[in-house]
Amino acid sequence: MANLSDILKKSATLSMFTAVSAVNKQSAADPIQHKRGKFIEAATHQIEAIEAEMSGTPYIHTGQRKDKETGEKVDKQLRFKKWWQKDGNRFIVQFRYGASALFDQGLVAATIEDVLKIMDGIIEAARAGDLDSQLANFKRGKREKKDDVKAARNNKPH
Repeated sequence: MANLSDILKKSATLSMFTAVSAVNKQSAADPIQHKRGKFIEAATHQIEAIEAEMSGTPYIHTGQRKDKETGEKVDKQLRFKKWWQKDGNRFIVQFRYGASALFDQGLVAATIEDVLKIMDGIIEAARAGDLDSQLANFKRGKREKKDDVKAARNNKPH
């Protein structure tokens, strides 16, 4: 396996970055950091879709899923919803977390290149923690909700 530090030294683009030890995925992460990571990943998929549209090729979002019959992981096409739409001669961009809009308002862009710049900007804002208050408003996962319901039932006076 190649040493990441050596690769960083050789690459003009990556030379400004520093290699660190990998973080254990099992460590307890802050829920906001987890949501931030999911948002950044989704925004990155949006950038890939924008670049595909700019080059005139269709964007197909894929992910690995377990095959029900064989039990092996296979690449599967996943649903994908663009965060932007063409409205006449402009684009409207609506940031999302899952199926829900992150803000009540959207941004207007004149060209698809401007949409790309907006996506780059929102990723920077997310990395800086500027969206943490909006991300904190989103509900927890289904499993935690079920546990809360069970706890509420057990604490209910009879």
